[in-house]
Amino acid sequence: MHTYHLQDEFTDCSAEQSLLASLAAAPARYWELLDVLTPDLFPTTQATWQPLAQALEAAQAPRVPAEWPPAPDPHATAQRLVDLHQRRLLAAAQERLAQALFDATVPAAEIATLLEEEALRVQTALRSAEAGRLQWASALLPQVLADAEARRLQREATGSAVLGVPTGLAQLDSLLGGLNDGLHLLAGPPGMGKTTLALQIAAAATKEVPVVVVTFEHAPENLTLKLLCVRAGVNPRDVQRGYADLAKLRSAAEAWQPVAQRLAVVEGSSQLTVALDAAAAGPQPGRARARQAGLPRCTIVARFSAERISADTPSHDRREKYSPGSAVRPTYRCGD
Repeated sequence: MHTYHLQDEFTDCSAEQSLLASLAAAPARYWELLDVLTPDLFPTTQATWQPLAQALEAAQAPRVPAEWPPAPDPHATAQRLVDLHQRRLLAAAQERLAQALFDATVPAAEIATLLEEEALRVQTALRSAEAGRLQWASALLPQVLADAEARRLQREATGSAVLGVPTGLAQLDSLLGGLNDGLHLLAGPPGMGKTTLALQIAAAATKEVPVVVVTFEHAPENLTLKLLCVRAGVNPRDVQRGYADLAKLRSAAEAWQPVAQRLAVVEGSSQLTVALDAAAAGPQPGRARARQAGLPRCTIVARFSAERISADTPSHDRREKYSPGSAVRPTYRCGD
C-alpha cells in the first residue's frame, strides 16, 4: 500500500532530468551551479545524479539517458529545483505538525512549541543553504549601487546624513552610522556598565522605532528602575535603601512617559525566540513609519555573559553561559 506524503507533491522529475542532461552536455555548467547543486535537489533521479557528479568532478565523461532533453535555461531550472526542495522541507514540517495536532495525547502547548521548532528548523536549513553560497562581486554591484543612490537621494531630500536608528550618542552614531541591520555586541567585564549603556541606547532608539528589551538576568522592574534613575539623576541604590528623592522620580516618570510607551520588556527563557518576541510585542504604529523611512527592521544589541569565555572553557559550560540557542544572549531588540 502506497503511503501518501505531502512532500511528494513538490517534485519535478522532468526538470531534474533536463538539468542533469544540461550538465552532461556542458560540464562547465556544473561548476557554475555548484553552489546550489545538492543531492536534495534530485529526489527522483538520485541514481543518475550521484555518478554524474562524481564523473564531472573527476573530469570524466558523464552519462545520462539519451532521451533526456537538456534544459533551455539550466540556471532557471536549478532555481526551480531549489524552490521545490524548500517546499518539501515545509511540507515535511507540516506533516509532523498535523500528526501531533490529531494526536489527542499531545497537549496543545506542546503542539505550539512544535510549530515554533519546525519553523525554526526550516528557517535554519534555508539560511545554511544561503550561507555557504558564493556571491560574486559582479552580481552584488547593482544592489550596492542602488543602495548608494537611494541614500544619496535621501540625504539630498532631508539635508542630513543618512543614519540608522540613533543611539543617542553623537560620537557613536558618527562611528557606526547609527544602528543598522545586524547584530551589535556589547562586551566587557562585570560592572563596566554594559546594561546601563544598552538601556540608554534602547531609550534613545524609541524616538524612531518601538523597542523590545529582552532580559535573561534582570527583572523587568529593575531595568525600568535603571532607566528612570538615569532620567531623574538618582542613584538606584538610594531607591533600594529608601533614600530616593520621590519628587525627582515622579517628575522624571511623567516626563519619561513618551519613551516608556514605546519601550517593552520581556523576560527571556529557553523557549524565547525572535518570532515569539515579535508576536508578544504585537503591532505597533511606529513599525510602518520605520519601514517607510528605511530604518532597520530588527537591530539587536547583545551582551555576553559576565564570565569571559576562553578557548579552553568546556563545551558544556559554553552552552550554559551562552544559552539559549546561540553564541550570544539576545538582550536588546529594536525596530521590528
